[in-house]
Amino acid sequence: MIQNRKAFLVSGLALGLLWCQMFSPAHAERIWWDGSRDTENSAPGKLLSDNEGYWGQSVLTSVEYLYETPLSVPAGITGDDPKRFGRRLLDGIPQGAWNVPVDAASGALSVVFDFKRVCTFNEVDIVTQSNKVALKIEFADGAAGSWRVALDRPLEQSPDKSFHRVPLAAKPSGRLMRLTLTAGPGQPTQLNEVLAWGDAASTEKTPEAHNSILPTPVLNGIGFDSVPGIAKSSFSDAQYWSWQRTIGQAVKKPAVWSQVATWDNITNAPILPAPNRIGQPVSLSMARNETENAALALTNTSLIDPSSVEVSLGSFRRLAKDGRPSASAAANISGHLRVAGAIGTRYFGTNLGPLFDANNRLGDSLMQRYLTNGAGIKDFPRLTLSPAGSAVLWLAVETRGAAPGLYEGSRPQNSGQWSGCGACSGARCHAAQSQSLAANVERLNGDVSFCLQ
Repeated sequence: MIQNRKAFLVSGLALGLLWCQMFSPAHAERIWWDGSRDTENSAPGKLLSDNEGYWGQSVLTSVEYLYETPLSVPAGITGDDPKRFGRRLLDGIPQGAWNVPVDAASGALSVVFDFKRVCTFNEVDIVTQSNKVALKIEFADGAAGSWRVALDRPLEQSPDKSFHRVPLAAKPSGRLMRLTLTAGPGQPTQLNEVLAWGDAASTEKTPEAHNSILPTPVLNGIGFDSVPGIAKSSFSDAQYWSWQRTIGQAVKKPAVWSQVATWDNITNAPILPAPNRIGQPVSLSMARNETENAALALTNTSLIDPSSVEVSLGSFRRLAKDGRPSASAAANISGHLRVAGAIGTRYFGTNLGPLFDANNRLGDSLMQRYLTNGAGIKDFPRLTLSPAGSAVLWLAVETRGAAPGLYEGSRPQNSGQWSGCGACSGARCHAAQSQSLAANVERLNGDVSFCLQ
């Protein structure tokens, strides 16, 4: 769904409507489905029109629309069922066979969209196989309101191409949007896809239509999920209090981290780490050119309140024989930290599956639609842990011709001092980590050691 590579997918309609290339935002560009390019790496705004297959930032408006003019074949229905509206203008298929566009029976084609809330519009894009069309865009605040014209482009000013992008410099607002297209003489007026970009506020009266893919579980008694939505990880309040009594002073921290099974089931039981597993350094034995992985869990120590924490992973430094890290970072070893999303499956219930990082994830609203823990991880690397809940992180470490030795990965403190654990020897390592956490309770950064052979 989301791929992390040199040319990585940020968002795209079913035929690749919107792509973003190059990992660094400073060199990113957006490539549209027709091959046209934008130098900036961000979309024209949040998607307001709920087009299928788009995975970027959006406001889920649950938009509906109706045709003001009669259509010719094919009608705007699903299959052969006239009672099922087709939503073909928002299906994420910009071009294709005869069943992709809708056609006006004659003359102009007019369609009105209802976004269920007042929106601000930055840009409206259409795809039409008629290519050259006269286009009129109007907005209104409601059914009883008057229409305000935002664009009235005559046929002779239309570009001769299927993809028409219409930036709206005035940023008009409204709940309703009317599009009117008219093709040239003797040509059918066809409309394939409509995209609206901008922003809209979500309120109690007009909440986002998250329409979660998985139903809300029915609560029986007092129970908590280690990972929201994964019933196998649930535990009772009595189990929590029993666990809390065993972890000592760690309960005063906003959260504790532990290593969990990397290549085995993680959520088949509650994530309540044993005292001797809390805050232990992660050690990986690696070859000089390879990638190794480790799964980590961050667990909220409070049963009452959620905990907001931020995770980060700094550079790696080679350790000297006396355990002190080198002054400069190692250039041939790097780490990548991602967070796991909980997603429903057809046959095996809800489990951890997709991995996301800060630069490669679904839009905030879609994180909450498709992932049962989406609300807590959508702002990664900032995480919101539910009471006694956990987030699972995936650490990948890569070596590229690294010299044999012992390396340590950690994060510089705000003062610039290195918060390492030296040679990572038992209690001293644990104490250094605890001190680091106490100094900045919103940042949880464990010390990671890597032995390269």
